[in-house]
Amino acid sequence: MATEKAVAQVVAGAVEAANEAGTDAGVAIKSSVKGVVKGASDIRADVGKTAVTAVDGAVKAAAEIGADTAEAVEHATSGAIEAAEEIGTDTAQAGRNVLKTAVKGKRRK
Repeated sequence: MATEKAVAQVVAGAVEAANEAGTDAGVAIKSSVKGVVKGASDIRADVGKTAVTAVDGAVKAAAEIGADTAEAVEHATSGAIEAAEEIGTDTAQAGRNVLKTAVKGKRRK
């Protein structure tokens, strides 16, 4: 639980810092989620769980700064999938499956 909270805080911090600096929140979301997921792989943590937690953190942070949460889901998911693809084919497929279930209902219809 502590790890999940930390992951969400890292992503939220990046989004909030980008907002304060006037940087595009979408870029911050995608980059921070991608970095967190790759980092999880480096330390042999659960990449799927990290990706889901990072996406959730991005959505919460986007809501707090008044950004579009559906766009946050898109950017976060894109970052997580890019990271998973760089990690490996099996990880990419597993990541897609986990994220597909986790973000159901959070995307635009």
